[in-house]
Amino acid sequence: LVPELDRIVSCLRRKGFHGVGQSSWGPTLYGFLPRDPGRNERLHAEIVAETGLAEGTPVITGTIDAGAEAVSVG
Repeated sequence: LVPELDRIVSCLRRKGFHGVGQSSWGPTLYGFLPRDPGRNERLHAEIVAETGLAEGTPVITGTIDAGAEAVSVG
């Protein structure tokens, strides 16, 4: 990783993110957290403050806890 991305990955790991990685060619980084809206909002603010990323740059989002559904049309 380039030093800037390495610094962000280190920050995410310190904050408790699991499975932190980089998309195929980057520069998208990702990690996983248990669902906790209050905690996640606080973490977002801390990540922005510690990394200097723009306010809208880090995104913490949820997942869908169900698989895909195949529908037959016709």
